[in-house]
Amino acid sequence: IFDSVFAECFGPYTYDNENKDSFGAHSGPTSSAWQWSSAQSLGGYHFYGEVETYGGGGFYADLPKDREQAEALLRELRDGRWLDEATRMLFVDMNLYNPDHNVFVLVNLYIEIPPTAGLLPRSEVNTLKLLQDEHCQVTAQVLLLVLSLWTGLMQAAELAACGWWGYVTGIAHDMHLLATVVGVVVSIMGIVRNCRTLDPDTDRGLAALRSDEFVDLLKERSNYDNYRQVVVLLLFLSCLRLLFLSDFGRHSKLTSTLYRSLPNMVSFSFMFAILMCSFSMLAYLVFGTDLYVFRTFSNSLFVLIEVITGQLDYQSLATTNRFLGPLFYMAFIFFVVFVLYNMFIVILNDTYYIVREEAAAAGEVEMYEVHGKKSVSCGS
Repeated sequence: IFDSVFAECFGPYTYDNENKDSFGAHSGPTSSAWQWSSAQSLGGYHFYGEVETYGGGGFYADLPKDREQAEALLRELRDGRWLDEATRMLFVDMNLYNPDHNVFVLVNLYIEIPPTAGLLPRSEVNTLKLLQDEHCQVTAQVLLLVLSLWTGLMQAAELAACGWWGYVTGIAHDMHLLATVVGVVVSIMGIVRNCRTLDPDTDRGLAALRSDEFVDLLKERSNYDNYRQVVVLLLFLSCLRLLFLSDFGRHSKLTSTLYRSLPNMVSFSFMFAILMCSFSMLAYLVFGTDLYVFRTFSNSLFVLIEVITGQLDYQSLATTNRFLGPLFYMAFIFFVVFVLYNMFIVILNDTYYIVREEAAAAGEVEMYEVHGKKSVSCGS
C-alpha cells in the first residue's frame, strides 16, 4: 500500500543484509571510505550495541592530523553522502599519547542509528601502557608462580592421601585448587606481558604518533582487560580462602547451614523466579513504551532486582501512569520484598538454629585451628 510513497525501506542490521558494495569515489585519499573492508583486514571485532550486534568490517576513513586536510576530507564525505539512511553504526576512534606518564589514551565514540531513526550515542575512554619497564612487577609475578606451584604440590599430596572422591567433596580443597590454578595463569600472563619486547602492534602504535596512520589498539586493551579480570578473580579467591584456613570443630557451621538449606532454597527459588518473571513481563508490557529502563524484558528484570536493593526512580514510574505505577510498585514491594525475600532469610535462620542445636548437643567446641598445623583433612 505504501509502494508509491516509499521507494526503499531500510530495515534493521543483520550479517546477511550488510551492504558490501563499493560506492562513491574509488580513488584519492578517501578511497577506503567507499570500499568495504573485512574484519580481518581492519582487525575489527564484534560490537554489541543497544539494538543489534555489528560485525567488525565496514567502510573507514583515516583523518589526517592537519586540520585543513581533515576538514576537506569531512566535506568530501558529507558531499558524497557517506552517511545515509542505510547507515546503522558509526565508530569514531582516536589514540592520544601522554609522554609524561608513557600511556596511550584510547577514545572511542559509538553512534548507533536504529531503523526507527534517532541516535544512540556512547563513549569509552581507556588508558593503555605498551612499554612495561617495571622490573618489580616481573619479580612479584615470578614469586607468585613459585608460590602457586608449591601450593599445587601440597594439593597433589592431599589428593594422593584422600583419594579423588574424598578430595573433590571438600569445599576447602576445591577452593585451594581453583585459586592455585588461577594463580599459575595470572603469573604466566603477567610474565609474558611484562617481558615481551616491542611487538608489531607496539611498533606500529609508536610509529603512528609520527604519521597519519591510525593503529587500532583495542585488541591490546582487550588483552589487558582480560589479564586484569583474572587478577581480580585471584584476589577474590584468595579472600575466600581465608574462610577455609580455620575450622569450627569438624564441620563449619556456615558450610553445614548452606548444605542443609540447599534443597529448600532451590525449591523456593522456583517460586521466586516465577514471580519475578511475572512482574518483569508486566513492567515491560505496561511501561516499556514510556520508560527507557523497561524497554526489554531482560532490562525490566534487572531493574526489578535493583528495586529489591532500593534503587528505583519512583517519580517517573508514578508520572507515566498515575494508577498502575504506584499499584505496581506497592504490589512488587509487598509480594517480593516483604514476603518472598524474607522467606529466604527465614529458611537460613531456621536451618542455622537446627545446626547450632545439633552442635551443642554433640558437645562440639568452637575453636579456630589452622589447617597448616593439622594432618591432612579429607572431605568437607
